[in-house]
Amino acid sequence: MLSAAWLWPALTAWAAEATAPPGWDSFAQYSVLGVAVLGLGLLFYRIFMQLWARSTAELAREVARADRLEAESKAQHADVQDKVIPTLLAAANALTKCTELLQELNRERELALRRRDRDGETR
Repeated sequence: MLSAAWLWPALTAWAAEATAPPGWDSFAQYSVLGVAVLGLGLLFYRIFMQLWARSTAELAREVARADRLEAESKAQHADVQDKVIPTLLAAANALTKCTELLQELNRERELALRRRDRDGETR
């Protein structure tokens, strides 16, 4: 059986421990935990900043690449406007003249055939 003589000192010791202000051992325990959490926080912050810097650099590189490709595309478009379009217009004019000459030759041939048929010449 539990006697009051034995129970009373245990209860008073427990009450004194529970109501006593924290000592250096509690302070050291929680300060080490706080330093560990702070260290991990700084480590994760550094990792995040490295990833952020890398993604920002990649984004800047891709933007520069896109700008360069767009400038090249504009330069090629300007070349097309300056060189290819006038050449195509000249080729179209040349084809028009060729068509006119062929029509004229076709008319002369038809006239020659009509004359020959009219004059009764045979080959």
